[in-house]
Amino acid sequence: MKKLVSLMALCTVLLGAVALGGCGTKPAKGSVWKMTKATAEGKTVPLEGVSYYCFHSDGYFYTAAKVGKLPLAASKNGKYTINAKTITIEGWGTALSYTIKGNKMTLKHPEGATYELEKVSAPTEDEIKKAVVKQ
Repeated sequence: MKKLVSLMALCTVLLGAVALGGCGTKPAKGSVWKMTKATAEGKTVPLEGVSYYCFHSDGYFYTAAKVGKLPLAASKNGKYTINAKTITIEGWGTALSYTIKGNKMTLKHPEGATYELEKVSAPTEDEIKKAVVKQ
């Protein structure tokens, strides 16, 4: 009986761990992701500086870049919607498919480009919003 109770407790803990942080998670509102690799037509695209994607808690998608000693510069894009397998951003005209494993995310454009991203704690969503370049 003790073994059965222990086994049930272990199963409950494992199921909870998978449900909270396992497969099929979505990018959280307020999360910031640093681009680590971009691929187009099967070839790696050189990255100049550091690029960030932000799913801001205000519902808008922001892109930001830090190049050399220049300050962080950002732009506010359209509102975003995150479904189980795709991310849609107003004005982009297409949905990007995504997969997440831990703090790594891969975005795939329907025309073949792939972006590998890593979740970061800095810059924050607020720092990115403050860095929006006025046009």
